[in-house]
Amino acid sequence: MNEEANPKLRKVSLTVIRVAILAMIVVGIDYVGDRLDWVRGESVPVTLAWIEGGQVSKGDYVVFEAQHPIINEGRPSHLTKQVACVAGESVHFDGEKFSCDGAVLGAVIRSTSDGRPIAVAAVEGVIPAGKIFVMGTHPRSFDSRYLGLLDESKVQRVRPLL
Repeated sequence: MNEEANPKLRKVSLTVIRVAILAMIVVGIDYVGDRLDWVRGESVPVTLAWIEGGQVSKGDYVVFEAQHPIINEGRPSHLTKQVACVAGESVHFDGEKFSCDGAVLGAVIRSTSDGRPIAVAAVEGVIPAGKIFVMGTHPRSFDSRYLGLLDESKVQRVRPLL
């Protein structure tokens, strides 16, 4: 190879390396962006979570899409909640609060902060296979008390990072 071709080859090599690095960064950002759950609001004590998927257990945090007239003006919403009761356990509503196998989960609220009525979900009895009851820790969390039982297949398990 002559000395004139060497700088051209070096320039082409550097360009190829730069493009490869840029491609890896873009792919990495896309992968990480699809795996991060940025939790807004006070419903759970999590700010940032890593979407792991996999088998859901009691106590896990999950993310799912929900649509209800009370939340986000009826548009689909991305919610993160904690699994409070699972298949085989018994949910009971005494007219004021929900419990799971006798352990109190939380009271219901009957209206929004601006006075709109909120219907309580008709959840009572043993949770069937493939269903879960989710809760937020904030008293005004919009969760299974109002949404009802969720299909496990429609939630993704997340691991809290912050």
